Amino acid sequence: MLGLIALSENVTTVLRLFHAYCCTTYCCQLWVNFNKGSYLKAKVAYNNMHRQILGYSRRDSASSMFANNAIDTFDALLRKNIYGLKNAFLT
Repeated sequence: MLGLIALSENVTTVLRLFHAYCCTTYCCQLWVNFNKGSYLKAKVAYNNMHRQILGYSRRDSASSMFANNAIDTFDALLRKNIYGLKNAFLT
């Protein structure tokens, strides 16, 4: 398995670009009208993209992949954005 230290410069660059341009969850707080199926499809796509970038197979655990490479899971990403919106309104 790839660890954080084993990440090459190219993989790190690809991950940064992926998160900057493809994982913008700006306004994800407004996803309340999403049904469970749509939410799960977005989560699976997020996990699969990270598997492809990091070279993991479909059988490998997504949670261990994120933990080993210090990457936020889809749920953590949404929670952080919702918390940020909440704090923006409170300040």
